[in-house]
Amino acid sequence: LWITVMIGLRHLSIKSKIQVMLLVVSLISIISISLLGWSWARAELKQNIFDHLTSVRASKAYQIESYFATFKNHVETLCEDRMVVSAVQEFDSAYDQLNRETIPTDWDNAIQNYYEQHFFPKLTEHITGTPNYETYAPKSNAARYLQYHYIVANPNPVGHKDALIDAKDSSVYSAIHSRYHHLFQNLIQKFGYYDFFLIDPQTSDIIYSVYKETDYATNLSDGPYSRSNLAGIIAAVQDNPDRGAIQVVDFKTYKPSYATPAAFLAGPIYDGPTFVGILAVQMPVNEVNQVLTGGKSWEQDGLGTSGETYLVGKYYL
Repeated sequence: LWITVMIGLRHLSIKSKIQVMLLVVSLISIISISLLGWSWARAELKQNIFDHLTSVRASKAYQIESYFATFKNHVETLCEDRMVVSAVQEFDSAYDQLNRETIPTDWDNAIQNYYEQHFFPKLTEHITGTPNYETYAPKSNAARYLQYHYIVANPNPVGHKDALIDAKDSSVYSAIHSRYHHLFQNLIQKFGYYDFFLIDPQTSDIIYSVYKETDYATNLSDGPYSRSNLAGIIAAVQDNPDRGAIQVVDFKTYKPSYATPAAFLAGPIYDGPTFVGILAVQMPVNEVNQVLTGGKSWEQDGLGTSGETYLVGKYYL
């Protein structure tokens, strides 16, 4: 082919040869400019993508850090709130009274039936193995009393046990519960907590919670959830009960919430110089997901239809 072209060129006039040479030079210039333009555009596009991802990273990190800082500050403020201070003392005293109550056998049977018919079937969807009732059963008289009245005999469905304001059992505990419960309900709804707990710092008993899951009224030292991250953070507060020392524990599956991931913040409650209680709040993973996915609006964040943001901790988890 090349020989044929050379033979063909010999028969061309000087003018035609010049025109062919100009055409070849032009084509080479166009191809060179196109290649340079494509290379520059590719590098520019790559840089823009990296700049955008850097911006997304900084934005998401700031939102998550701000989210946790806000929660931490709010928990610290709640620990100093006079209403919370009074509530933990009143609940603590009333809880102790219930430990002197006699629990009828039919109440214990009803509690076991609730666990086996309502709690375990949903829990087994998220864990391996078959739950044993004795492992999860409330132990103390107060725990059995409160779980019967506020969970088992509660007419509201699972997931809405918090709707019961007063168990109508004529107990001092229920009178206190009816006075504070609505206030704490509104608090967690407005600030996005999953649950809110008041805990006796000496015994580690959960003396109050809003949502009344199966951790309600149990003991975090030797009860069914003594190895949970909630128990871990309560132990951390007990080890460091300094005023204003707010503890944070990482997300981990939490069985009372049907093994969904949960993180906790907790801090000491003081009445003057006296350490009277521990406040803990449960943080759902949903809020973190909302930030990282931008409400599932990936395209609006410039991540296309399949882009996803991951949050990685210092231990590469």
